[in-house]
Amino acid sequence: MYSARFDESLREYDVIQAARVRSDAAIRCNKGALYFYWRRYDRAETLLTQAIEMTPHDVYAWLLLADTYAQSGRPRQSRTCVLLSVLAAQWSS
Repeated sequence: MYSARFDESLREYDVIQAARVRSDAAIRCNKGALYFYWRRYDRAETLLTQAIEMTPHDVYAWLLLADTYAQSGRPRQSRTCVLLSVLAAQWSS
């Protein structure tokens, strides 16, 4: 049941992404979140890293990437992302 909803959500994001001339960070971050909750951590990591490269001050993307690393068994990278999220929050304010 839930898998079908994730597939549907991904299709919607793909439609939105295709309609834009340039893919923006928010779409990548949201798709990354979708993959994270779907437990496809490798794909989530890729999208979240791309989103952060586009907007390094996005605290949500940093924290979601930290959770992705934690769920993937990489606590050191997770802690680093948490620290970088603090810096991003200070930088954006």
